[in-house]
Parts: sequence; C-alpha cells; structure tokens
Amino acid sequence: MQSKTHRASVIMPLNSRREMLLQQKDVGYPWNPEQWCFFGGKVEDRKTPEEALRREIGEEIGKKRLLENFSHFGDFPFYDTHVNRTSREGLLHVYSADFVGNVSDIRLKEGKGFTFLSRQEMDFYNIVWHNRKVIYTYYDSLLNK
Repeated sequence: MQSKTHRASVIMPLNSRREMLLQQKDVGYPWNPEQWCFFGGKVEDRKTPEEALRREIGEEIGKKRLLENFSHFGDFPFYDTHVNRTSREGLLHVYSADFVGNVSDIRLKEGKGFTFLSRQEMDFYNIVWHNRKVIYTYYDSLLNK
C-alpha cells in the first residue's frame, strides 16, 4: 500500500426528480475501470477542495454552468486498488448540487458515459464501492429531512 493519503473532491448532482448524475469510467482507466462513480478528482497540493471541484467540473462536464446550490455533504474515507494491484487510500470531500441545465449541455471530456440514476436504479449498476456507501448515506439523509 502507498503511504501517501490522497484527497479528492467529488460532486453529486441531482435533478428535480432526485436522480443523481454519475459517470462511467472507460475500460482503460486504471482505477475502477468501467465502474460508475462521481465526477471529480484529485485535490492538488496547496489547493482547496472547492478549487479542485471547480477545476474538475470544468474538465469533466464542460464549462457551461449546469450546477447550482453547492453544499458540502461530508468527508469520507476511500480505498482503491489499481489494475496493477497497487492501492491508494484517502479522503473524499463530497459535495451535492442541483443540476439545472439540460443533459444535452454536458460535454463529457473523461470517461465512457454518464446517466442520471434514481436511488432504486443504483442497485443494478456497478458503482465504485466507496461511492455507493456515500450515495446511500446521502439518500438516507434526504429521507430524514
């Protein structure tokens, strides 16, 4: 296992039907290939989680403003295994936001695809395990509001 703790910022965009936008990694991606996951990425040294999130949203779904009402949901541990069997662990800075654009406005720049999924549909998708834990925690929190 690598000793460095990694940090990543990720976003959980929800549409008006409370479906969450997820992306599918392509077959060549070294961490969790072909699995469904959040949009987001690494928090670089000397950057804040919010700065990393803004950069990643622009890099992954395009520059058009599609998200509003950002809210920090929490920080969650993660653990991944690379296709070459090395591993990494770290902390996910998880944010939620309202998706206010049109799906046709998304300009996917990374990954194999994207889709909106209801909480029930997620049970049938191969979602990265630590993302799934966060998703279920998030939906449970909505039920308690």
